[in-house]
Amino acid sequence: MLVAGRGGTTHPAATLRLLTHGRLTDSGACNPPTPAQNLSSSPDGHLALSDRSDRGIEKYYYATDNLRADVLKGLTPADLTLISAEAGLDFDHGTQTGAVFHLMGTLSMLGKVGVTCIADSLEAARSMYKRLEAAVLGAQEAAASAELRRRLTAFLDDVPIGSPGPEGATSHRSFDATAIVEFAVGAGLFTASPEDIYAQYVESKSKAAEDALSQGEK
Repeated sequence: MLVAGRGGTTHPAATLRLLTHGRLTDSGACNPPTPAQNLSSSPDGHLALSDRSDRGIEKYYYATDNLRADVLKGLTPADLTLISAEAGLDFDHGTQTGAVFHLMGTLSMLGKVGVTCIADSLEAARSMYKRLEAAVLGAQEAAASAELRRRLTAFLDDVPIGSPGPEGATSHRSFDATAIVEFAVGAGLFTASPEDIYAQYVESKSKAAEDALSQGEK
């Protein structure tokens, strides 16, 4: 009755039926009433299913069990719920539309979570997923970037600038961590130590300078 796919079907389909009070029969129809079920799998591994709610409204879901990114590591279920609510995408029992998360046990350690977006059309469900994905990744990347800046700034405050003076003193100027933070974010180094990030940043700048010099000699 259900077509398997990389996005998984059991949990999202059960979520759809539970929250909309619809019911699929053995023939793939949904009661009440009994229209044909429609399940499709997209090339990116997400799945969409149509159902009818207890209000006779056809409902659709768009789901994945692999919304994954390094910036999600360390996030808690409460964080996800807050981000979803602030984006206006948490599930509304009045309209029977919204997003529901699952597989949260892999969130903090692996940066991976599942989500089912329920709406009145496939396009609306897909659009909801894209908006939720952007909201979750955007909010967490901003938080991760702020934490990176804090850690890098603390590390760089201990790095002297300039040559030692007569008494061994150096300049009290401080580094602007912006370029290094941007490098770390671009390279996905959210969980790396400040020392490793700084070393990779210096290495990348040295390589860029060598490449520029090599191009200038040609």
